[in-house]
Amino acid sequence: MIEDEVCDYDWRSVQERLAFLLYQLATKVIGERIKVDPAAADSAIRYCLHRVTGGPYIPERQEHFLSFIEQHGGSIEWVMWGDITPLIIGYAAQRAAYPRRPYRAPLYPID
Repeated sequence: MIEDEVCDYDWRSVQERLAFLLYQLATKVIGERIKVDPAAADSAIRYCLHRVTGGPYIPERQEHFLSFIEQHGGSIEWVMWGDITPLIIGYAAQRAAYPRRPYRAPLYPID
């Protein structure tokens, strides 16, 4: 796990992305595999707010926070840093798993 002292997180942005993740999980039909544990969500939210207000790094709580994100289908890279690359790659990998014909489009000359 990356030590918190090495990483300089923008906890206000992390809070916004966590809230968006939780909102999507609560309001969309994701499937039977993802069930939000209310107690774990509350703990994750409280730790995030603790950090937003300048609270100290607590390794066990941060590990729980990151595990909550991962276990609920979230991207740690997106929530913590705003990097959507893993989400795009993951989605593309899932879509590519279905057998399909190769994409063929008309070719147009470049002027």
